[in-house]
Amino acid sequence: MIVVMNPESTQPTENEPQNEIPEIMDYMARKHETLGNNYRDESGEYADSCVLIADDLATVFLRHGQEPQILRIRGHLIDRINTASIKPRIYEGRVDWGGHSVCANNGKVYDPMLASPEDIDTYMLSTFDQPVDYTVALEAAVLRSRLIGES
Repeated sequence: MIVVMNPESTQPTENEPQNEIPEIMDYMARKHETLGNNYRDESGEYADSCVLIADDLATVFLRHGQEPQILRIRGHLIDRINTASIKPRIYEGRVDWGGHSVCANNGKVYDPMLASPEDIDTYMLSTFDQPVDYTVALEAAVLRSRLIGES
């Protein structure tokens, strides 16, 4: 199922602000520093993977009794097979991806490419240079089994 985001859609919001897990916020801050160099280390080699980062974050959420999801983000379909590439605004055109994966929890996206978590709709509308589509690639039950060995 593809969820097409548009400016009129909104995610349900909680009445109370969510208390963030310190371990999550520390991880986000550390990764935000390293991702500032286009996902590359000092030698120019890729240093991180969005899939591994999303898995790391989901693991922490699961250990804290949360129900995270992994979202797969793509550009809009160009034709029946191909999607448009996506370019995160933070990299000012230096990075061009075929897709991206992030961890979501309680209606927020946790992507250390950004300094802090954002509501899903806000993230999808403001992070990339054009509209994107996303799907839930992995639900919490699958993540729990795969990442921490619980069924």
